[in-house]
Amino acid sequence: MRAVQRWLAEGESAPAEVRHASVATETRATATVDQMGELSRRLTALVVEWSDECRADVEVHPDAERLPVRVSARVFPSGPVKP
Repeated sequence: MRAVQRWLAEGESAPAEVRHASVATETRATATVDQMGELSRRLTALVVEWSDECRADVEVHPDAERLPVRVSARVFPSGPVKP
């Protein structure tokens, strides 16, 4: 959570290309436990695949400018939350 708080506080000063490449997304749906598990597996697979691609790209393009990137996804039951 501290990393998210830092990004929210400092992100506006990041270069435009970094701001446009960054994302925060959220949704709420009704789902079965099996559907939650499927989403969890799919998100995990996507993040692992992306991370592996980034690591492999370091070998191919070692001089490319890179940023440390944090990816976080959570899937859990949640009722409405008051603002």
